[in-house]
Amino acid sequence: MIGKGSVIRDSIIMRNTTIGENVDMEKAIVAEDVTIGNDVVLGCGEEAPNIKRNLRYMHLALRP
Repeated sequence: MIGKGSVIRDSIIMRNTTIGENVDMEKAIVAEDVTIGNDVVLGCGEEAPNIKRNLRYMHLALRP
């Protein structure tokens, strides 16, 4: 469930998760059975480069 006025961008939200009203979420991964309250800013900001090991991974897992 996602509350009124919330904006979710480029994020992964697992099952049984509740997101409150007026949440601004960007580039976040939210685990199962999580409740996020109202008026929360989560995961926003610039990406930081990995300066120690500049590797890129692509992982896809499908579950029934």
